[in-house]
Amino acid sequence: MEKGDVVRLEYEIWIKNPEGNVLYATNIEELAKKHNIYDENSRYGPEPFIIGVKRILEPVDEKLLEANVGDTIEVEVPPEKAFGRRNPNLIEKVPLREFRKQGKTPMPGDRVVINGRVGTVIDIAAGRVIVDFNHPLADKTLIYKVRVVEKIEDPIQKVKAIIEMDYPKDVDEFEIRAEGSKVTIKLPDRCKYDNDWERVKLFVASNILNYSGFTELDFVEHYEKPKKEAVKSENKQEEQKEEKSQGSEKS
Repeated sequence: MEKGDVVRLEYEIWIKNPEGNVLYATNIEELAKKHNIYDENSRYGPEPFIIGVKRILEPVDEKLLEANVGDTIEVEVPPEKAFGRRNPNLIEKVPLREFRKQGKTPMPGDRVVINGRVGTVIDIAAGRVIVDFNHPLADKTLIYKVRVVEKIEDPIQKVKAIIEMDYPKDVDEFEIRAEGSKVTIKLPDRCKYDNDWERVKLFVASNILNYSGFTELDFVEHYEKPKKEAVKSENKQEEQKEEKSQGSEKS
């Protein structure tokens, strides 16, 4: 693999444990079910990825540069190169009333957001909630097993994969057309009002221009004037509703 290659990967992330490693995350559905971490809201199957752009822990990214399609790499990552050591100063007490103001009743194990910081509730006592703002994998040695399933060569498929990386919603609804070095992408209607798309749009555009082979990009939003028949039908329905309402008032 080379830096900038667009690929699809299967992965397993294990927490190293003397009594037996524990599976933390995977995009392999059967493996998730076997280890009781399956989540029906999660996406399973090989995921798109750009090699060498620090979207994964650095030791894993570096090892992927040595891999070929079909290879499985295994990398053990110590805490210092993963999510760091646990910092006791990041365990804080938050008044219970702060949660109640938001209509929430925290329970141990809950993931919560306090002033933009994500933490885990570890205890509740004397009107205070003890929240650990360390990363859940702090102090953990991790074992990554990653298989390179496919290297994407077709420029249009690269664009589609890059969109999917950061905006996996209905990716097949993006209409992608190439004209020489320029790619035009007609956006699905949902993108007109989806804050998630607005948040990632510039990042997606940058990745497309850097890693797909295209040097120009247009995002297109399409709008249509309502057809007259549709407008007439809507007006007629409103008139019928008004007539029914007036009839009810008379009775």
